[in-house]
Amino acid sequence: MSISFVIHSLEIPLVRPFRTSFGSQSVRDVVLVEAVGDWGASGWGECVTMAWPGYSAEYTRGAINVMREFLIPTLGPLIDSSALNSTPAPDSVRAALSVMQGNPMAKSAIETALLDLWLKERNLSLGE
Repeated sequence: MSISFVIHSLEIPLVRPFRTSFGSQSVRDVVLVEAVGDWGASGWGECVTMAWPGYSAEYTRGAINVMREFLIPTLGPLIDSSALNSTPAPDSVRAALSVMQGNPMAKSAIETALLDLWLKERNLSLGE
């Protein structure tokens, strides 16, 4: 079994500018993480960072980098050793990612993508 990850980076124009004490934003950067199983199913997660580190220390480019360079490679041994050719269980994914400090939005995107894939393997929804 193998699982690959695709990081989709999108810019979505807002209907009108979003203004806060941090400034004005007319485009929203969106990062979607797709976990693709070799059997054809995909699981999806979203990284909700902003383009710049004004609201949080995490920001879009940094989150993409930490996912590609650290978080996804950290999961390699877990995915390679996953029993019975299935997606790793959610608890084991969280435990594997916990060795890295910080980056909760990036971690959540990967965890959610793998959880979605894990549920699809079992024909379950998150509500079940």
